[in-house]
Amino acid sequence: MLKIAKFLYVIMFRLRLYFLWSKLYRLFFQRKYAKIPLESKLSPEEATNRMKLLTWTKDSFKELGDAIGSPKWVQHCINERLAGNPQPKGSLDCDEFGVWAAACLDGKLFPAVLNVFWKGKKFSGHNVCMYLVGTDLYYTGNWGNIGPFTIFKDVILDIVKRGAGPEGQLVGWSLFSPSLSLYMSTTYLPQY
Repeated sequence: MLKIAKFLYVIMFRLRLYFLWSKLYRLFFQRKYAKIPLESKLSPEEATNRMKLLTWTKDSFKELGDAIGSPKWVQHCINERLAGNPQPKGSLDCDEFGVWAAACLDGKLFPAVLNVFWKGKKFSGHNVCMYLVGTDLYYTGNWGNIGPFTIFKDVILDIVKRGAGPEGQLVGWSLFSPSLSLYMSTTYLPQY
């Protein structure tokens, strides 16, 4: 079963199927947020504190289980909370937290969205914003700001352990931009 999951993971990312569905979802359901300006050059602490204003909200059928929403949708939700209003109704899970943080962190930190998928008691995954401070790696998202890590492999292993416990097995990981351009995707644990 793990080999089949790895094969499907590669297909979903390398053929950009996950991104295609997410771009269509953004176009059909979130285009009204397209003109909302994003915050920029945020520190990790500022971004993490902004995300603490939000409540994680599970994807619905409309997201086909896991479309990545627009960072501008997340900014809209943050703006509403900062104005003292309730969080708007709609999906706001780890995908949206990670993509918003990667879009808003200071570019000097080289932020990118990291997707990690694993097999534990069930198959599952998590998206975060990974970034670099000096030579140390960190990640932030709806789990908070976590790090430092000295090697990339430890970031992935930490996410698998937090998500699946010690019995978790890596299925695959991918690194991509907030605009959904793929940087790297593989089913192998990096050695660095």
